[in-house]
This record gives sequence, C-alpha cells and structure tokens, in this order.
Amino acid sequence: MQNKHILYITYDGLTDFLGQSQVLPYILGLEEKGYRFSILSFEKPEKFNSNKSIIEGVISGKNITWYPKKYHKRFSILATLWDLIAGLFFLFRLRNKDVFQAVHCRSYIPAILGLLSKKIFHTKFIFDMRGFWADERIDGGLWNLKNPVFKTAYTFFKWIEKKCILNADYVVTLTQNSFEEMKQWDYVSSKVKFKIIPCCADLKVFSSENSLHEEIELLRQKLSLERKTVVSYLGSIGTWYMIDEMFDYFKRFKQNFPDAVFLFITPEKEADILEIARKHQLTKEDIRVVKAQRVEVPSYLLLSNLSLFFIKPAYSKKSSSPTKLAEIMAMGIPVVCNNNVGDVEQQVLEAKAGIVINAFSDASYDRSIYLFKNDFENVFQKSISLKYVNDHFSLLNGVNLYSEIYSEVIA
Repeated sequence: MQNKHILYITYDGLTDFLGQSQVLPYILGLEEKGYRFSILSFEKPEKFNSNKSIIEGVISGKNITWYPKKYHKRFSILATLWDLIAGLFFLFRLRNKDVFQAVHCRSYIPAILGLLSKKIFHTKFIFDMRGFWADERIDGGLWNLKNPVFKTAYTFFKWIEKKCILNADYVVTLTQNSFEEMKQWDYVSSKVKFKIIPCCADLKVFSSENSLHEEIELLRQKLSLERKTVVSYLGSIGTWYMIDEMFDYFKRFKQNFPDAVFLFITPEKEADILEIARKHQLTKEDIRVVKAQRVEVPSYLLLSNLSLFFIKPAYSKKSSSPTKLAEIMAMGIPVVCNNNVGDVEQQVLEAKAGIVINAFSDASYDRSIYLFKNDFENVFQKSISLKYVNDHFSLLNGVNLYSEIYSEVIA
C-alpha cells in the first residue's frame, strides 16, 4: 500500500473551519488505512496565519505532506484563474519528484486540475463534486446571467462539469436527490460510476458523552442562560442561510416561550448579527453570539433545547448535505429546518430528529412550535436519531466509502 499515493486538491483551506471538519478528518482516516497523501490547498491568509500550527500538529508524524498555496479573491474570476495556473505548475513539480497514482478533487476548481492530470499524466481522477457548483453561483445571486462575463463563466463551468463527470474514474455526490437528478442528464449513462457520501460528523468530537456536565453549566452561567429556552444556530450566515426567516421563526417561538434566547455559534461578528436582530425588533438580551474552535462547538450545542437552520431551497440545493445537520444530530439536539434541500427532509423524519417546515410562513412556524411544545416525543426520539447518525453520518462510515473508491480506482 506504501506506493498508493493520492494527491488531494481542495480549494477550501485546511485552516478554514470547513477544512478542519470536512477535509482533514477523512484524509486522516484514509491515511490510517495505509494511503499516502499530498494535499494541495488554497489558504486564506488570515486563517492560515492563525491556524497553520494546528494543522501541522494534527498531521505531524502522519504519511501526509501539506502544500498550502495562497487563496486569491480580488478580481473574482481572474483570481481563480491565477490560482489554477499556480495549481497546474504545482502538478508538474510534484509529479517530477513524487509520482502520485490518483488525484482526488474536492469541487469544481480542483477538478480542472484533476482532469488535466488525467489527460497529461494518465493518473486516476476522482471528482468529489460536493454540489452543483455553477448552478449555486446562479441560485445564490453571485453570478448574473445577464452579465456576459458571468454567462460565459457559467457556460464554461457547465462544460467542465460534463467533462469531469464523463472522464472521472469515480464521481462522488452528497445526496440521493442530486444522484437522481444527474441520472436525467442526457450525457450521464450507467457507465459513470457514482458514490453517494453525505457530509459526516466525527463522533469522537461530536458526542454528548464526551462533554462534562460541569463544563456545560459553567458555559450556561457565563452566557446567562440559566432557566432559558435556547434556540441555537450553528455556522456562518449569508448567501444560502435565510437569516431573516430564522429571526421570524424565533420571534414566533418566543411568543410561546418568553424566556427564549437565540444562540449563534458562528464565526460572524456579533455586531452584524445584532444589527439584523434589531431590524426584527429583538434586543441584545434575546441574542447570544459566540465564536468557538471546532472542539468547543459540541459543548455550546449542548446548551440548546433545539437547533434551527433554514437554507434557501433552490435547484442547486438538490445536492446539498449540510454538515451542521450531522453534527447537531450527533449531539442529540432536536433540529428545526426546511424541506427542499438535498435529502434533509427524508433524513430528519426517518431519524425522528426533529421538525421539517414546508413553508416560510407564520402558520408553518406555529405548527412546528406547537409540535415542539405538545407532541415532542413523536417528532424527536433521541435514541433513534443517534442510531441514524451512527449508521449514516459517522466519519467512519464516510471514510469506509471513500476507501471503497480508492481500492477500486488504484487496485
């Protein structure tokens, strides 16, 4: 197995929260199975400077070599083109000194490099598409098709998507919903090999059993949450996350639970969240905002009576598997979320993990709050939810599915 060298390319930095939760844990698990990794990542300078030592400590002594590059954002498409050129030069340099058998590409920008590697060096190519990236740019309002530059970019990346799917030795998608959608595309045949791997949670980190009762109570006191009903939100806000609708929901919730507090566990600035709260006639006393390292998130989640997230239901969200869902469920916290996002509705209902709303309306909000208040045991059963997480969302399960791909691709 020592000669089975994988080049893993991610446009998300390892020093980002996402890199630490949804990239590095999988690589560490696969490294334990005997694979050797080189990682090319594109790091945001502020995150890189503060978290570089954390990543270096985690991979120290492992069969993993990290090659961080600077992520460029200014001038948008030109910045991405610059990063691609830097990545291509890196491919040639690495290939000349340390032959790799396969390139595992996380999302579309890295996939361009993986496709070029396959064409130039005849390496194996794993297209870990994550989502419908080009369509996300449209649905999220990042690209306006009326602008000829963005229209050209969209057309190009849909062409790249097709080329990557047809040339990949394996395509990884996050949801059954996206798989069913892609099967309808005229160029996708049964010859394309797919694997569905949802975003998973590291159950060694996200487990209520690992948190000390005394620690939770100290946090509760620190945040003045004693005798409060806590609704939490985990993660960033913006683009896909419907912050205004979540505040609307919380206001309806607060009518039934006057002591309710909205706890944000987020990298966002407190002032930005409080400004939005004020627009919804909420005060600073109604809101708590905390920044937490990944290992601290489970303890903050355990302050919650329920955890809330609304994601914009758009075409591209057929392919979305929210990391936060697996992590919240792993902590045994009931969830309130919306439908028409990936496989979320099916997963939450099957797991008895909480409540799924079908409209962003007061009536829908009130119905879910009624269920939470009066029919809780039917909408949330912790033992069933935790078993579902273990069976479907555990990091171990995700690592094993990737290992199946590796074993087949570079047997």
